[in-house]
Amino acid sequence: MRVSEDMEAEIQKLGKIKHVVRMCDAHGLDDPYYVKTFKPTYWSLDTFKPVPGGPLPHDKTLKEGDTPIPNMKIATIESGKECTLWIPDHDGTVIAVDIVQNTVELPIHASWFGKKMASWAGFMGECTCAPPMWKLLHGKEHKKVVETILSWDFENLFTAHGAARVGGAKALCEKHFEESLGKL
Repeated sequence: MRVSEDMEAEIQKLGKIKHVVRMCDAHGLDDPYYVKTFKPTYWSLDTFKPVPGGPLPHDKTLKEGDTPIPNMKIATIESGKECTLWIPDHDGTVIAVDIVQNTVELPIHASWFGKKMASWAGFMGECTCAPPMWKLLHGKEHKKVVETILSWDFENLFTAHGAARVGGAKALCEKHFEESLGKL
């Protein structure tokens, strides 16, 4: 996802961008920008369709034992459409796309209808999941991945949908997943 120029400058202060990791078949629209601009190693699953706007071949296939961060763990939806990552940094950090969301507040530009629909569909909440989306996209496949995620030790969550959760993320995920998994 493209970030603002100010945020991009802040990220660059941390050092050279060496890797871009595509984690979801339905995401990646901005990957060509980052690959062209920073010339990193581009990681992806072999099962992903090309990014919107044309093919962008990956440099490396993301798989256990061959990852951009040492000791990274990967949980992949059986259909190969999405993966979730775990890194050992900072008491364990889960990096997710759609399977775990942390939408505690919608953007100011969201419409009244959009806000109501997001709430109704279960997208709102800390470290949560939206069962209607699960059934629509992946069904029971999510359950296996959720069980894998919950087997990992982590305190933090960084997700494509919502703010990062620093501290206490696993406890919140356990609570919300326990409530949601029975609905599948």
